[in-house]
This record gives sequence, C-alpha cells and structure tokens, in this order.
Amino acid sequence: VNGPVVLTLDPIARLDLRMVEWEAEMNTFEVRSTFADSLRAGLAYVNLHTAAFPGGELRGQVTFEGAGPPVISLADARAAGVGASVRVQATVSRAMGAFTYIQDATGGLTIRQTSGAFFDAVAAGTIAAGTMLDLTGTLSEFRTLLQINEGDLGEFEILGDGDVPEAQTVTLAQLAAGGEDYESELVVVESVTFADTGVFAAATTYMITDPSDTSNAVALRVVNADDTGVDGTDIPTGAVDVAAVVGQFDGAYQLQPILASDIGADGIANETSPEADLALTVANPVGSATLVRY
Repeated sequence: VNGPVVLTLDPIARLDLRMVEWEAEMNTFEVRSTFADSLRAGLAYVNLHTAAFPGGELRGQVTFEGAGPPVISLADARAAGVGASVRVQATVSRAMGAFTYIQDATGGLTIRQTSGAFFDAVAAGTIAAGTMLDLTGTLSEFRTLLQINEGDLGEFEILGDGDVPEAQTVTLAQLAAGGEDYESELVVVESVTFADTGVFAAATTYMITDPSDTSNAVALRVVNADDTGVDGTDIPTGAVDVAAVVGQFDGAYQLQPILASDIGADGIANETSPEADLALTVANPVGSATLVRY
C-alpha cells in the first residue's frame, strides 16, 4: 500500500548511472518505535524516483535477513501466478492424505505433499480443518490447478487452531461460469442429483446436476482413496446438499468432497415437509471435523 515518505536515502551512483548503492554510514537514522514496528512487520518499502518516473520507478519491500518475505493474501498469491514464491497465512478447510486446502478471506490454495514434515503433521492430525498456518512456497500448476506441489513447500509454522472456514453456498451454474473465483475453496451446492447409483469409488468422476444447471458442466470427483473419506460410501438416490473443495482439471471445475459427511442425506426434513425422514450420515469417530445438516 502506498505510504508517505518517512526517510530520504542518500544514494551513490555507479556504473554510468546503471546502479546505485546506499552506504550505511551515509544512511543511518534514529526512528520512532512505531516506524521500527512497521519495519519489523515488513510494512516499509524503498522507492527509487527518477526524472522519467518522478512518482517512483522501482520499489522493493524492506525485510530483515532471515525474516522471510512479507505475508500476502491468497488472492495476491494467486495473482502472482506460476513460479512465484509467496508467503501466506491462512486456515485449513480440509486436510487428508497428500492434499491440504487452505483459505483466507480472499481465496483458496491447494497444498500437495506426499512426504515430509507437513505430510506427517496432516497424518498425525496436527494439521487439520481449522488449523491456522504461516507458510512459504513456490506456486506451480498441475492440469490447470494452481498449487504448492511436492518439493516446492518451504518453511511452515502452525499458528494455532481456529474456526473452520465457512463454506460458501454456490450453484453449479456459478461454478461453470466463474469457477476460478472459487478454486480450492470450500463450498456447498444445494439439491445436487447424481446420475449414477451404487457406491462411490476412488479416482472416479460423477456427473451431477442441480436446479441451476443440468448440462453436467461441473462434475463431482472422488479423489484417491488416501485423500478422501467418500470412497466406499453410498451414492445418494435423491437430491442432497454437497460440501466440497472446488478443484480444476484441464480447465473443467469439479466438486471434490473430502469427508464422508460432506455429502448430505436424502429426505432432509424442513417446515414444508415435516414428514420427511431426518437422516444423519456422520462418521464416528470424527477424525478432525464434520458437517452435520439438520
């Protein structure tokens, strides 16, 4: 964020004005504690002004050696794109097997780790839905899904436990038209109907519809067995609500339920049909978090 000038630095030009250096003895200042706090928090930057660009031509954030890059939002991280090294603070919405999904108020991101300390923490339940994380990593893309992949995760710190991010209610039509706005975020789609019957199988894609879209533009994907609790559960025979992480594969958006309880039960009772059966499908015991609809 643009801010006022606090200190004016005294540079020395080198190499025919193609380089400048700031010598410490010429740029030593006493500052107020409030500005010192801003420096420590990574909120200060250096702006290089030139005749061609008097408002500023080159700008760089000030960080302390060993302190790491400044924290940015997931929206800004996503905008930085493939190859960018980013540091974010976000909350886990779902975590199982090799995949962890994180969110903040601006967006979501997928973390894929098949081994190492992060993977072990997920397996042990230390990292679970509601865990708040500070992590760094380099972004890559797999079949159009933006992620921090195996080997690209840098340092991470568990900041504590908080509330699981609330799932946004969306329609299949909204996902088909603008799925990028929801990628890797937790959503709920209401009144989903399945074309298939029987039992869910891992690594399988299922055609689904809802009142907004019957074109099968958005599918439901049951991911690998180690990464979901849905494998082996019954496919609903009626319209149900589905909580899922929004995935992407070759440009097509998918609902990826992680917990067995992410797929709701048939015949949810309500005021207009109180005679309907009230059926709860909840894992017992619950590993980390579950969603109970009534």
